[in-house]
Amino acid sequence: MIAQIIKIALKKTGWNQRQLAAEIGYGEGMISKWIQGKHSPSFRVIEEICAAAGLRIAILDKDGREIS
Repeated sequence: MIAQIIKIALKKTGWNQRQLAAEIGYGEGMISKWIQGKHSPSFRVIEEICAAAGLRIAILDKDGREIS
């Protein structure tokens, strides 16, 4: 799931891993490890990735409706 979020962010922005890493202040190698599932970023970092890409995190109920 983390890899999917990062890939969506990369696709939306047109950035490569190096550009995303620079935008959020991490090394390109760490981005690669997150995508490969070798390490997991904190929720705070996931929020930073989404914010940098203009995405937002939403909580959905079992029927797919957003909970506010």
